[in-house]
Amino acid sequence: MSVNDRFNLFWISRALTISCQYNLERYYYDTVYHNLFSVIQLPTESIVLDKYNLRYDNSFEANIAVRMALLAGSHSSIIEIPRLSVRDKKEIQFQFLSLLSDKLHHGECILAVSEQADEDGFVLDTVLNRRIVLADIASHWEMLKLQLSYGYMHRLGQTLGDVNYLNN
Repeated sequence: MSVNDRFNLFWISRALTISCQYNLERYYYDTVYHNLFSVIQLPTESIVLDKYNLRYDNSFEANIAVRMALLAGSHSSIIEIPRLSVRDKKEIQFQFLSLLSDKLHHGECILAVSEQADEDGFVLDTVLNRRIVLADIASHWEMLKLQLSYGYMHRLGQTLGDVNYLNN
């Protein structure tokens, strides 16, 4: 897997796990240009950012805005990346933890996941990165998140008949 592919998968993981209550920014995949991007909706304007959080030029922003307005519907070439609900986040983390039932600090992790609120990311990111003794588990957790993102984009690519969904 290339560095670009890994970056794209981590970007997708972030997009999937942003708090459902956060309405200022939405995350998208453009099937025409194979771009991952986000749109920040401010009171006076919309800002389109590429996957590196750099602002697109005005002509590209206008292109995106027109395409999103005209193609808003089931046949749009711009697809919003859905956000996982708190319930979905908990389920993913519990499934991961079920593989580690004999590990140290398992109870602490289960409690943290049980109390997961509607916040950005997974609570396991914080718990696993807080303790050095959990570093080996953290690497497995990071791999699982990559696989989750890859699985989402792979299903999307199959639906669209798109083989280049990550190569942007």
